[in-house]
Amino acid sequence: MKHTKGPWRCTKYPGVFSINSAGGRQIAVMTEHHGDTPLTPMHQFERSEQDKADADLISAAPELLEALELILKDFDGDWKHYEQAKRAVSKARGEGES
Repeated sequence: MKHTKGPWRCTKYPGVFSINSAGGRQIAVMTEHHGDTPLTPMHQFERSEQDKADADLISAAPELLEALELILKDFDGDWKHYEQAKRAVSKARGEGES
């Protein structure tokens, strides 16, 4: 596993979203767009193989969510991870604990 191990937590501040790992590693920061000023990171980070793996995982999140939602929609059996999957979908939609 090259990406940062979860769980990850998104903390929302005025104009800023900070994603941090349980170990305290900051994974991503996004700032609010102000007029014609482009989005800029709050901090400068050295790009690493782990950063690339984290970015790949984050960018795959919409497809992962969609696939999981389809599985849950068609679920009709006894699956021991069903509740875990429901919590993950809820978190991804911003409905659960972030």
